Amino acid sequence: MIVFLILLAFLGILAVAAAVSMSARADALQAQAAIEAARAAQIAAAGQAVNSALLTALVAATGLALLAVLIVLAYLVYTRQKQQKAGKWLPGPNARWGRVEDAPRPVALPQGDPLQQLVQLELLRYLRQMNASPVQPSLPQREAAYLPRPEEDDDDEPLW
Repeated sequence: MIVFLILLAFLGILAVAAAVSMSARADALQAQAAIEAARAAQIAAAGQAVNSALLTALVAATGLALLAVLIVLAYLVYTRQKQQKAGKWLPGPNARWGRVEDAPRPVALPQGDPLQQLVQLELLRYLRQMNASPVQPSLPQREAAYLPRPEEDDDDEPLW
């Protein structure tokens, strides 16, 4: 029985030793997991820092671009107001936002040869006279004698 008790004590000590070694292994694995989690957290923190820096740069670039667009628009509005002339608008529906100063002026005809002007004046007078009294076209008498007289045919048969 003593042997049995010794054997039982030995098995108890062996069980306690196995439990202690297993506990140490579990502690080692837990420490290893904590180290891996710390590494993952460090990588995530570095990624968040890069993400934050890029977003800050993007917001700054967008703000600068918007400021540049506003400056260009202000410059365009300023130059347009500077170029606008003061004055009256052209009347009528087809004025196309024109101003009186911008209206086309009638072009003066160049002075030509006085003889040519006289010929044109006579031509215009003759055309006005023709339009005022329409002339019935008639043949002069001397040409009427030379015209052939229509023959009088008694048969009215069709030619075809």
